Amino acid sequence: MIVASFCFFTVLVALWSLLKYKSYYTTTLSGFFLAGKSNSFWMVGSALLLTNLSANQFIGENESVYINNLSVIGWGVSSVVAMLVVSEFLLPIYFKHGFRTIPDFLSLRFNAKTKLIVSVLILVGYIVNLLPPVLYGGALSLAIMFDVPAYFQISYWQSIWVLVWALGIIGSFIAY
Repeated sequence: MIVASFCFFTVLVALWSLLKYKSYYTTTLSGFFLAGKSNSFWMVGSALLLTNLSANQFIGENESVYINNLSVIGWGVSSVVAMLVVSEFLLPIYFKHGFRTIPDFLSLRFNAKTKLIVSVLILVGYIVNLLPPVLYGGALSLAIMFDVPAYFQISYWQSIWVLVWALGIIGSFIAY
């Protein structure tokens, strides 16, 4: 019942926000990047923080810190420098020309073929390198938290497969 109500209300909020804001926030550059400049500092900062959190961080990185040492923190700390450089030097260029993605920027700088190559490389990189550990980490955490194998009377690996597919399909709908 808890999972069903969570899914119901998540879909309800997503549909409401899609119907209310899609036309404005996706057609203007200010709307796409800044939500019409209506977000506060706390909203923007929270969005930056939460976009980097997933089951992969909760399970994989915490396990790595526990087993090895705190060197994993170096990745997160050094990413602040990269975010500052991007916001100081690249965002003004993006706003000036109306870019929405890195391949858009590369198409102006080089050509459309470069944009296509980089887009394909980024997609393949996400599919091969990012999605498997994130889907597995999410499935693992859900299977353990909600005791999915016992609840559905299936084996552990069957529950992992079902949850990986469910997370992938639900994530695809959310991304759309």
